[in-house]
Amino acid sequence: MTPTQIEITRWNAEEFQRLVLNSKPRVAVFDCDGTLWGGDSGYGFMAWSLEQGLVSRSTSDWIDTRHRAYRSGKVSEEDICGEMVQIYAGLRDQ
Repeated sequence: MTPTQIEITRWNAEEFQRLVLNSKPRVAVFDCDGTLWGGDSGYGFMAWSLEQGLVSRSTSDWIDTRHRAYRSGKVSEEDICGEMVQIYAGLRDQ
């Protein structure tokens, strides 16, 4: 098949969520930097988390400083991605 012969199914958010959950996935993939889809969802989620107060003030200040260092090239992408994930350790979804 050529790219022009492939038909792409478009699902709304509810259909997509149902399809994913019904498949009972054992692996989750996160795209923090726009590799798989446009935008920087990792930064967006981090900023939202900080605004919502999901993490302590000291954690918020620390990751904000680290992310600024990442944007200026002083922290590697691998390090910032790991650090951005670690700030949520121990949080509950309630």
